[in-house]
Amino acid sequence: QPDMDSIRLWDKYLNMILNPDHKVIDQHKIWIGYSLKTVVGTLINKSNKKYYNNYIDTFLKHISPEETNRDKIFIILDALWRLPYPDMSKHQIEKIIDYVSNFFEADLETTVIALDTTERITFLLGCDTPYFEKIINFLSDLKNDEELAVYYLKYKISQYLKLESTITEFYKNKLHDYSDDLSEIFLMNLKSAVPWIVKSTNVKYVEEFIHDISPISRLHTATHLCNLVKVSAVEYVRNQAGRALLSLAPLLSIDQRNDVAIELLRGLDIEGYEFSKYIPRYLGELMLYLHPKELDESIDDYEIYAKDRSSRTIPLMLNTVAFIIEHYNSYPQRFPESKKVYDARLEKMIGILMAGLSNYDESIRQEAFYFIGKNIFNSEVLSLEEKHYIFKKINKKLLTLLSEKDLTDVFFISNSASLNHIYRFISDYTFFNGEMKYVDKTKAAFFPGTFDPFSVGHKQIVKEIKSLGFEVYLALDEFSWSKKTQPRLYRRQIANLSIADELNVYLFPDDIPINIANNNDIAALKSLFANKDIYLVVGSDVIINASAYNKRVTKSSIHSLNHIIFKRSSSISSEKEEAKTEEISNKIKGDVIQLKLPIHMEDISSSLIREHIDENRDISKLVDPMAQKFIYEYNLYLREPQYKTLIQTKSLEIDIISNLTSQIRDEIGHHIFVHTDLYKNAGEDINEKNIKFLIIRDASTKGKILGFSAFHFIKLTELYREFKNTQVTEHIREVASGKILIIDGIYINQENTHSDLEQIIITETLAHGLEEDLTYAVYHNILTNVDSKQIYEILDLQGFIKLPVDNQGHDVYGVDMRKTVSLMLNVKSFLKEPFNENDRIMSVANDTRKRLQKSLTTLYPGSLVLTFNNAMLHHKLTKKICEANGVSNVPYDKKELGELMCVPFGNFLQGKIVPNTVTKSLHTEKMFYPDLSGFKIGEYPNYPTLIDQIKTIKSFDRSVILVDDLLHKGYRIKAIEPLFRKENIIIQKTIVGILSGRGKEIMDVKGRDVDGAYFIPNLRLWFNENLMYPFLGGDTILRSSSEKLSLIQSVNLILPYVAPSFIKETDRKAIFDLSLVCLENARDIMVAIEREYQKIYERTLTLGRLSEITISARYPDKGNDLKYNFNVKPSVYIKNDIDELIRIKDIVDQRE
Repeated sequence: QPDMDSIRLWDKYLNMILNPDHKVIDQHKIWIGYSLKTVVGTLINKSNKKYYNNYIDTFLKHISPEETNRDKIFIILDALWRLPYPDMSKHQIEKIIDYVSNFFEADLETTVIALDTTERITFLLGCDTPYFEKIINFLSDLKNDEELAVYYLKYKISQYLKLESTITEFYKNKLHDYSDDLSEIFLMNLKSAVPWIVKSTNVKYVEEFIHDISPISRLHTATHLCNLVKVSAVEYVRNQAGRALLSLAPLLSIDQRNDVAIELLRGLDIEGYEFSKYIPRYLGELMLYLHPKELDESIDDYEIYAKDRSSRTIPLMLNTVAFIIEHYNSYPQRFPESKKVYDARLEKMIGILMAGLSNYDESIRQEAFYFIGKNIFNSEVLSLEEKHYIFKKINKKLLTLLSEKDLTDVFFISNSASLNHIYRFISDYTFFNGEMKYVDKTKAAFFPGTFDPFSVGHKQIVKEIKSLGFEVYLALDEFSWSKKTQPRLYRRQIANLSIADELNVYLFPDDIPINIANNNDIAALKSLFANKDIYLVVGSDVIINASAYNKRVTKSSIHSLNHIIFKRSSSISSEKEEAKTEEISNKIKGDVIQLKLPIHMEDISSSLIREHIDENRDISKLVDPMAQKFIYEYNLYLREPQYKTLIQTKSLEIDIISNLTSQIRDEIGHHIFVHTDLYKNAGEDINEKNIKFLIIRDASTKGKILGFSAFHFIKLTELYREFKNTQVTEHIREVASGKILIIDGIYINQENTHSDLEQIIITETLAHGLEEDLTYAVYHNILTNVDSKQIYEILDLQGFIKLPVDNQGHDVYGVDMRKTVSLMLNVKSFLKEPFNENDRIMSVANDTRKRLQKSLTTLYPGSLVLTFNNAMLHHKLTKKICEANGVSNVPYDKKELGELMCVPFGNFLQGKIVPNTVTKSLHTEKMFYPDLSGFKIGEYPNYPTLIDQIKTIKSFDRSVILVDDLLHKGYRIKAIEPLFRKENIIIQKTIVGILSGRGKEIMDVKGRDVDGAYFIPNLRLWFNENLMYPFLGGDTILRSSSEKLSLIQSVNLILPYVAPSFIKETDRKAIFDLSLVCLENARDIMVAIEREYQKIYERTLTLGRLSEITISARYPDKGNDLKYNFNVKPSVYIKNDIDELIRIKDIVDQRE
């Protein structure tokens, strides 16, 4: 025989339930015990009848009349009625009745459960069973001082046993006596000391004698039952009260029903989901007893509640609506209405569920889909035809909403269950009723717009169009390239949240860009809706201003489309605008429908919404309530301008002068030796050494010289002729090879107002030397009689080393240019206004830059660290872009655009546009794997895929100029160039800020035209200032996050976040020092920003508000399940990271 069979297993689990381990707490013992009746009932229902006796005998072994444990007695009595009495033996039944009869005279709780079990047994066996002698004797003993619950159960048993009428009437009269004073019963039911079985029996009594309750007491009774549904500690009592309440509902007046519904609605907000989760079932069914007017008002309230309540309450609201829908077919029998009104209400309720399915909170979304599956498509109340009617309404919407979400998440099983319910319904319907048939709408409205954000004005437009019988498609327009919009996926989510409750309204796919100015796109749009009449939705301002309407009318031009034009109210638009609109409307060959919005809707604008957000004001009247929650939760639109800013090119002009004219000689000589001719003082050197001048002028002051450098080139063989000093030549010969750049002097006009002019002159001079393939640079001032400490400081920060020799009283500095390190100073360009122009913050940033530059020079002592000013880089690149596009770099008075399109695809030109040039960014990002084993180039967080972005660029129908800040290894260009080629987009030219020799070679191999503002033949390393600083920059980490903020998990390639393995051939200490400097700089800048933020906005800058001060808010990734406190200052976390770095300082002193 096996060690374990079903009988032994049954006995084992009975023992575990009835005699729990001593380590189990009392409350859990009770919960385990309550499950016994379910276990017994399930076993009996699922087992073979021939084994009944064995299972029942095993169970009966555990009951004993000598048992004294009240809880155990209660549990056994509560489970006994689940046995199959008609199939049991006489001996078994007698044993049970004898056992139950022992407790007829026990305490109230035990007596009531014993009588309750007896009532159920007598109901199952009927009056003809010869086992009830003890019970009959007990009932025949008529007493006058018992509790209502006891009287009620005795009455029910006497009915089932068909006892003498005198006995039954006695108990019935006692029950009627209690009905005269229900308040005593209600008071008992609300006392925690009263056993739940007594409360349950009291509720049964109320339900059975509900018609005997006087009209005056009905509301009181209903309110009491509401309270039991809301607060009763036992599920059985709550459900019993709920069923009784529904039985009472038809007897209540209309106003009383409304009062009860409101009372139950309040219960959804009570603390404790274990209580509130039972309310929706009964509230939903009760709602269907309300008058249509009150029902509609309640549904309107639910529509709002399902969007703006807490994430704990919203699922309960959705569940309530699901129950209303499930039982809605009973409503016409109570309140006859026209089918149109009935269907409109149903559609509205379905919309509320759809809104829940679009919610950005994962748990709400899951619950909404669960209710759709369970309460509608798995309902036993709704017929197949009723389910089919709902399915026709939501099938397309359901698919589009589900496709917006990733189903491969923690809720996959729940979603699968709901999909299974829908699938089963489809299978059943097609089996019993045949193929599903649909009548599709014949008219579709295509509504393009930036929707930044989607407002209630936009929603009203959608409703107006929908009411005309249209299917509406919202297309998020990416062609307003001058606007600084939020990331597309955020805008798409806001639009989705706003229109989710509107059936027959859909979001147009991201991968099909439609540019209304592109005839090919118009033709594609027509082909997509070949079987429908497609209408384009535009505002009258678009008709007036869009260039597409001024083009020639062709078969596929915008004029060939049907139009729905929303005109501005006459009080807002001028007569000229009205006339212009009418003139262009006449050119439209398709059908034209003109509509108007209410004036108060026209006042809602993107700028008004942004203004309210900046001032932390309520925007629920301007956008959908759910969209408002999303905007504030993700900190969107804070300190965000509506339009991109035009690149302000510097007024600086840079010239390299090889042949000096007399005018230039006099001009330069005037600055070097006041009122003295240049040639009289240094003319011999200038002629003999072929000295060149790099001159910087201020174009805004008629070419006034701001500063210049003098330099020339020599070979190694010309060292002695240059310096006339063997010590100098010996030292240079040891470290230099090839041609050498000699900087003969640098001059800065004392009237100069431009910051960093010395740095600009030195950078431009050295960059010119690199372009000429020079490998070593020497600073040897022979031209001016003034040595500037600032010049020497900047030389030091570029890696120049003072040579240990003296040459006729002049210091000599040298730097190796063969392997250059570049540094891009760009923190300012990543800060939002007003912080990027704040003097105190910029002062701190300038100080930290010097520390960063100095630290970089220690990586490779004596090697060049070339520092680039971001504004100067913008200036030079803008000139090159405009030159390639054949336009001026100064904006024209009249709008005139070049034929080419500028496409920045890296960190360059964020939120800016090039003068007279269409500027459309391709949002890319370097994304590291969590273990930093590698990275990939993908789309920037919350933007469409790269291929979808490039499809949008294609719709501009222009050749492109690709622009980036650096081209060296070409990771980004290698990722995007094949995609441009795939879409047949012509790349006219690639222009970068810094072009390395390796980058040039990559483009030469591809046969691509490339140009750079600066050329570095051999680039050893490159650093971007912002990427070095935590919370101010970094590269994305490919790790999912549950945080609901617009912050990006990132990594900065410094200690302690990562070992910077890309920095090779240097010692650990230099890397450690660089990392420490970066953290300290980030801390100092952040502290300055926090201080200024506090002054401006009178509140603390926390991590959660970081997006208010930087255009790319980030935080360092710490791994899974480690969360930041977003109410803490960012500088606090930076200080923590500094401490963490210092802890590992000793490792740099150890030998490898």
